[in-house]
Amino acid sequence: MALMVSFKKQFPRVLFPGKTQMDPTQEPLPVESRARFAPLNPVSWWRSYREIRKENPDLVLFNWFNPFFGPGFWAVSRLVRRGTRARILYLLHNVIPHESPPGSRLLTRLALRTAHCYIAHGTSVAQDLKRWLPEVSQENVGVSPHPIYDCYEPYKEGTGQARATLGITASKVLLFFGLVREYKGLRYLLQAVPEILRRLGQDVHLLVVGEFYEDRKDYDDLIASLKIGQHVTIHDEYVPSEEVGLYFAAADVAVLPYKTATQSGIIQMAYHLECPVITTAVGGLGEVVESGVTGLVVPPENPQAIAEAVEEFYTRGGRAAFREGVVRERAKYSWDAMIKTIERLSER
Repeated sequence: MALMVSFKKQFPRVLFPGKTQMDPTQEPLPVESRARFAPLNPVSWWRSYREIRKENPDLVLFNWFNPFFGPGFWAVSRLVRRGTRARILYLLHNVIPHESPPGSRLLTRLALRTAHCYIAHGTSVAQDLKRWLPEVSQENVGVSPHPIYDCYEPYKEGTGQARATLGITASKVLLFFGLVREYKGLRYLLQAVPEILRRLGQDVHLLVVGEFYEDRKDYDDLIASLKIGQHVTIHDEYVPSEEVGLYFAAADVAVLPYKTATQSGIIQMAYHLECPVITTAVGGLGEVVESGVTGLVVPPENPQAIAEAVEEFYTRGGRAAFREGVVRERAKYSWDAMIKTIERLSER
């Protein structure tokens, strides 16, 4: 039996940079879920522990991605270790955060030192763990890439209808999908658009989909200065799960021009929806995108390289030319592989 002890909320309103912390359309999960944890409420930490203790678990898995949760995760982990027989496993999306406020290393070490074992979502994450917690035995660290996001339904009406629904008439469509934050490098993709238009003609459109976690005005000003407004559509909002397939169906390729990264769930989302990816050679992204097979990999912070990659993508035949590689590659990222890694580490 599995139990998910989940967040009541992740961030206080004053610290949350976006508009949506909860998905009001989310369907019930296939496992029991009890919302108990709030990062700044010690009472919620105790309540979370009590829920865990009632189940007398063999393993408790923490999903780690931000040092802001360090004190609360530390407290729950310590209570679990003292009050149950469970082993503690931390699933690491990153160790060194994309933005590192003061105290990040201290809070990360505080929480992660309570674990018995770890799964990193990429070799670069495992290397970061070794840098920040050198005392951790490598026997207790596994590497398992982010599994495929197979919870999203493909859009069944076809590319033409998807574009018509979104009001896009261009024959070549690029997609930037996900939260807009500085490290994700959207400005470099925007700066590449004039060169892309010069190489491929005016029949190209960039679709930017996701909440802005920073000032959107900077991006609007950049679009205006580059005079590319008619070639860019921005959907500055959270996308409900049932609408995700629409955007990937409308696109030829997802472009992830990250400045820094460890790994990206957007790639696994794209693969599930049979969409190739153009991304940058940072963190573990190059481990997941096989250049020339499932997409293309370019240097970071380089608009010219992005433009050249987009041209190469269409010269090779576009989405259809990469589909077979994407379908073959995504088989490597099954949930079974993740489960086997969890079982191996938890039984050690």
